Amino acid sequence: MTAYFPPETKGGAEISTYLLARGLQEKGNDVSVITEGQAGTEELDGLNVYKVAAGLRDKPLDEKRKSRAIARALNSQKDLLEAANIVHANDFRSVLGLMEWRRMFQGSGAPIIATIRDYAVCSGSTNFITASGDLPADSIQDAYLSHRIAEVGGLRRWARLWQYRMNINYRKSKFSELDGEVYISRQQMEIISQQREESNVPRKVIYNPIADNFLSNNISDGYAGKILYVGTVENYKGVGLLLESWRQVAKMAPQATLKIVGEGTNRQEYETAVERAGLQYSIQIVGKVAWDQIIREFDQVRIVVAPHLWYEPFGRTVAEGMARGKVVVAANVGGPSEMIRPGETGLLFERKSAKALSHVLMRALQMHDLERQKMGKLAREWTKINLNKNSIASLYEDFYKEVITTYANKGKN
Repeated sequence: MTAYFPPETKGGAEISTYLLARGLQEKGNDVSVITEGQAGTEELDGLNVYKVAAGLRDKPLDEKRKSRAIARALNSQKDLLEAANIVHANDFRSVLGLMEWRRMFQGSGAPIIATIRDYAVCSGSTNFITASGDLPADSIQDAYLSHRIAEVGGLRRWARLWQYRMNINYRKSKFSELDGEVYISRQQMEIISQQREESNVPRKVIYNPIADNFLSNNISDGYAGKILYVGTVENYKGVGLLLESWRQVAKMAPQATLKIVGEGTNRQEYETAVERAGLQYSIQIVGKVAWDQIIREFDQVRIVVAPHLWYEPFGRTVAEGMARGKVVVAANVGGPSEMIRPGETGLLFERKSAKALSHVLMRALQMHDLERQKMGKLAREWTKINLNKNSIASLYEDFYKEVITTYANKGKN
């Protein structure tokens, strides 16, 4: 179950959900998908996709009330849910709706698990971070620090402040009812665990899968001096830091160019900053590229950068850049720091340091071809082994079995 499902995507979570579903299906499992949309059933690559008009994409002030409305809409698919061996939520709003559905309709004898893809479980907003990308503790003061509150003013700020404090305890309560939890990096699991009461349900770290074409298509060497950023164009993703560091890069490597692909609340602000700094000839900011076309962007460059300020839970751009044999430059926290072996499969820099980022970007730009290609080859080999969708599907199969056994034993007791 997921709010978005290809061809409609919001970010890497939906792509990961699709690839997992396909991987499980190819291994002989019967996989059905419930997602938001006009009520009906469609087929996508052999997957049965059931659409419900439940409001899974809404951002309500009162999440308890909304989740109960989602539960009532989900009950139209009660037969499908009841027939499942396991029910898997792939975003936090699906978790809330499923937990309320189970409570209201005594639904499903099957265990319900979730892949936790961000920090919403321990925060009143989607990301458990301050405006500067730091991780606050859980207190009333944290609401004022949340980047989603800091980015707006007036009545919208007060509404988000109220929303943050009202919903945080409800989220924690509903997530505590899950029968199993999957995290997409070790560091993400550790951070969330520190903010919640200890749980005895099965938990496991499973990275996100990468699409087959990223792993199987012949790689392109790309153009010298070209650097790519793909992702949300917002401060917490480090785009502002990247632009700051580029001032130095442009002076030392005037032929280098940076392409920023994506949308976000800060895009217009950053476009203005680029023009004021006179960097419009070396920086190009474009809109979002369709998920099944993005591989072309990777193949045109030699360097991929992920300058995140926050503790990136996974980092799909990092994984995809590695899969295409690129030199990937990433901040030294979160999922990217677990995937990259510094100096071997990529390069890491000190988070939040524009000086460190410009230094590492220059190192990447000045690499000899043999060194660069060797790093790209090792990175690609790592992703082929660890991030192919069939291997990830096998890890989920093992986890499903563990959860089902634990759940059955719990019922006997």
